[in-house]
Amino acid sequence: MTSNIHENPEAGAECRFHVYYNFILPHASLRQPLPVPESTHGTGSARLWRPCTPAMAAGLTDHVWTLREVLFYRVPPWPQPHTV
Repeated sequence: MTSNIHENPEAGAECRFHVYYNFILPHASLRQPLPVPESTHGTGSARLWRPCTPAMAAGLTDHVWTLREVLFYRVPPWPQPHTV
């Protein structure tokens, strides 16, 4: 049995948490060293690491998402079976 977000508000909160955790929040344990340190143009030390999220590590995306990207992402429709 699947859970409907409108029937179960906790399911919506859990879904939002998983999206935040996997697409928006970089994890220190997944960071990747940069081949050449990047300059910060006087705003701090040179960057030595590329931030990485679990979705990036799994190959689902190539960048850390912003909250705006998540909120405006259009989910494609689920494929419907062809009926005769």
